[in-house]
This record gives sequence, C-alpha cells and structure tokens, in this order.
Amino acid sequence: TQWRSSSERPSALIALEDNCAVAVATCAREMGIASPEELRVAGFDNLMIGQAMRPPFPTTVSDFARAGAMAVDLINRQLRTGNADTRVYVLPVELLPRGLEAIAEADAVPAT
Repeated sequence: TQWRSSSERPSALIALEDNCAVAVATCAREMGIASPEELRVAGFDNLMIGQAMRPPFPTTVSDFARAGAMAVDLINRQLRTGNADTRVYVLPVELLPRGLEAIAEADAVPAT
C-alpha cells in the first residue's frame, strides 16, 4: 500500500520471468493500479501463463537449449583441463512484443 500512496511510483517493471510478471500485474490490479495505463509490466522467458494474461505483456524468447549446451561444454572443458576460470557468456534474446498495442493505446489516452 505504500507504493500505491507514494508520489514517486515506477511506471514500468521488467520481471525476472513471466510468472513474476503475472504476479506483479495481478497485485497491481488488486491494488487498483491499471496495467498498462499506470504500470507497464514486461516478462522474461515466454511462458504459457504470460500468454493468457489480458492484456498480454511483452516478454522475451530465450534459447535455453543453447545456454544448456554451452554449460555442458564449459563443464567438460573444466573436467578435461582442471581450469575453473570464471567466464561470462552473453546470449541474445528475442523480444516478443505482445501487448504493445495496449501500451500504445494507453499512451494515446490522456491521463485523468
């Protein structure tokens, strides 16, 4: 409730994954916060539950198979060489812009 009464509220939130995005959108709705008009929510990982939300929210499509294959290669390399150096890998994700029409409509409506 502090968030609802605060004068400095976020206008958008990127959730860790789609289940969290659904939980945020649901809590916001229960608090009387309209989404996407007052709070824009985006998910990450394109789960089925996110597709069922109305309005839907943008999410990402990740290549988990590629990430898993890279992890297996790294483990095998470490087992062969004994080298456990830290490595950073960045995998691209595809934006799935579902629900952006609702955000565009929310932008077109003057605030009351």
